[in-house]
Amino acid sequence: MRISHRHKFLFLSKPRSGSTSVRTMLAKHSDVICNHKDQPEPGFHPHLNWRATLNLFESQGWDYSSYFSFTTLRNPWELAVSYYSFFKPDFKGRYNFVPNHDPDQPMAFKTWLFEGKTWDIGNRVWRKDIGAPGIGVFAFDEDSSQRVDAIYPIERMDELASALSERIGARIKSKHINRSDRDADYRSHFDPESVDRVAKVFAKDIELGHYQF
Repeated sequence: MRISHRHKFLFLSKPRSGSTSVRTMLAKHSDVICNHKDQPEPGFHPHLNWRATLNLFESQGWDYSSYFSFTTLRNPWELAVSYYSFFKPDFKGRYNFVPNHDPDQPMAFKTWLFEGKTWDIGNRVWRKDIGAPGIGVFAFDEDSSQRVDAIYPIERMDELASALSERIGARIKSKHINRSDRDADYRSHFDPESVDRVAKVFAKDIELGHYQF
């Protein structure tokens, strides 16, 4: 998350979607900087979705609608591989940020696609699928209404940097950091059934980004 009261922007940092890169790009232009190890106070978190961010703004007395809010979008098949490779779910689906995670007994990628769970930080519940990092959960409400002003595909990071530079009035250089340790070609992880599973769970991402496997 990055918030600028001066420039009136709000970046909602979607996991494994170029979020660390964008947070770094915006750091010196932000009044509120929230990282995993640097959270201003309880209620702040680097990866709050729109609902949790709205609740946070209300608790701080800030007007969510007066800020230019935006987030990022990523090819969902690549996103799934990145999320799995970075958070390394074990045989019980526990991620590496959970204390009792067992790194010696990993869950197979395909098993995770069908049986994995993800934390919905806005509703504070574990989803019974891997859809929490998808744009449909992160930036849309139950009526499929978009709750952020703009969504930028990370595959065009230079365009994002240009748009932000124009808004802020200062040059912002695109960056790509915090890469997961994985094969360069995400397609090697999939069979036809797995391809269809991601297409179903991340349908909104595919629609908005015009993504293909």
